[in-house]
Amino acid sequence: MSGDVYFVPQQGVNIYNYPGSPVHFSDVTGVVNSTAYVSLRHQVNACKLDVDGDGAVLTLTDGILILRRMLGLQGAALVANATHACVPKTAAQIAADLQLSGYDVDGDGQVNAETDGLLFLRFLLGFRGDSLVSNATSTTATRRTGAEILSFFNGSCGYY
Repeated sequence: MSGDVYFVPQQGVNIYNYPGSPVHFSDVTGVVNSTAYVSLRHQVNACKLDVDGDGAVLTLTDGILILRRMLGLQGAALVANATHACVPKTAAQIAADLQLSGYDVDGDGQVNAETDGLLFLRFLLGFRGDSLVSNATSTTATRRTGAEILSFFNGSCGYY
């Protein structure tokens, strides 16, 4: 068998982050022990990368939701084409859980889609170093280097 596996926490539980999900597999027979492939982590940090609660940190869902929330979108406009059938949260729950004060990536005291949102998307897309921060921090940012931004994601967002 082959396919993709999405790990979804039980209803009402959004404290786990399954980095690297979905897990892609092929030519598997028998029982797959997921603990050998997935690391569970309790996420209690100021910002969450898995904002839709599906157990996966994905650019085209979580990254888009974070950016849209920074732009002030709510309701159907927030989640349109940015969620999938495995998302256990409603648009209202996603909006309520996204406490934007924890998403000041560049440390300038403000949450802006043009800087912080761009940094989030670049980070989730795998940008690192200079390509992560190039023209993406404000003039008053306290975090300007790729290393400082990665430190933020590690410390404040629970990324590892």
